Amino acid sequence: MKKVLLFAIAAWTIISCERNSKNVVVVYDTINTDTSLIKIDSIAPDKTFSGILPCKDCDGINAYLTLHLDSTFHYTESRINDTIQDEMAEKTGSYSIDSNEVAQVYDLKFSNGSKMYFQIYGDTAIQLLNQEKKELNTDENTFLKKN
Repeated sequence: MKKVLLFAIAAWTIISCERNSKNVVVVYDTINTDTSLIKIDSIAPDKTFSGILPCKDCDGINAYLTLHLDSTFHYTESRINDTIQDEMAEKTGSYSIDSNEVAQVYDLKFSNGSKMYFQIYGDTAIQLLNQEKKELNTDENTFLKKN
């Protein structure tokens, strides 16, 4: 009796699953794909830049700058061929982006109150500027490249 009952249930299941092409359900994707609503900086990792910057009384400054997503930064520098060997300075602070009609500039404000400015060149490099946010008058490298 159990075998007959199981057979009947299996047969009924197979017969009731008959395909009907008139009962097609179309489902549309309703996910908002407007990418203009996504802030790229909010999903991008910290930005790091490094290079050798000019120095008045040494052969250059090894500079390493990390810009964090929370608008803080960490700046490390060490002087090349200086009389004081192996001296490394680490500084922190906050930064903002100053946009004008010509360029975008990172305004770095150190914890001690001093400031430093870098012009943004796309997503690959930044250039050290003077205190008036103008290019430095030097033949030496003033760029830090993105790592």
